[in-house]
Amino acid sequence: MEIRFHSRAEAELDDGYDYYQQQKPNFGKKFIRDIHAAIQSIRCNPEAWKIIEGNIRRCLVKRFPYAIVYQISEKEVFIIAIANLHREPNYWKYRALNNTLTQLAEVLEQRKQQPADKSYVASLYNKGLDTILKKIGEEATETVIAAKDGDKQQIIYETADLWFHCMVLLAQQDLHPDDVLNELQRRFGLSGLEEKAQRSK
Repeated sequence: MEIRFHSRAEAELDDGYDYYQQQKPNFGKKFIRDIHAAIQSIRCNPEAWKIIEGNIRRCLVKRFPYAIVYQISEKEVFIIAIANLHREPNYWKYRALNNTLTQLAEVLEQRKQQPADKSYVASLYNKGLDTILKKIGEEATETVIAAKDGDKQQIIYETADLWFHCMVLLAQQDLHPDDVLNELQRRFGLSGLEEKAQRSK
């Protein structure tokens, strides 16, 4: 099974090597060997380790306070984090969300090649932008109704529908969820008033 790393997981591997190499000669190399051994074990039997949330699993590394946090898909193991267990728990969660959105974006892109009568998403593409926008409006209204009713499970369900159709819009416009995530990242640390002021310039 193919192994794919989140870019931050690769950076964590490098940081861990540098740290342990400074602590003791060749200790960094032992760290890398133990990490690679854990990843090889995951490759051979990815479902052997406990699910910690959703479809996310964690494999502890021998001799070092680290864990391999990963997700399994049909074709690959996605390494979300080479997680230092002394750090704040679950600091890597946003990375898993990013991977889920990327996987969905890939599926939506593939649907562009399918006949409209074989795929719901392909039928939306075929009907055009106005139909997609109408669906977004419908799902937004249903989300509002669920919130007014105070039904938390229904809010989750309707929000998922809303997000999904917004993702269809992004794909139809040849955009990627990363474009939205990058914009959110740009706004991080800005107050709402500051962000609005920047838009008005």
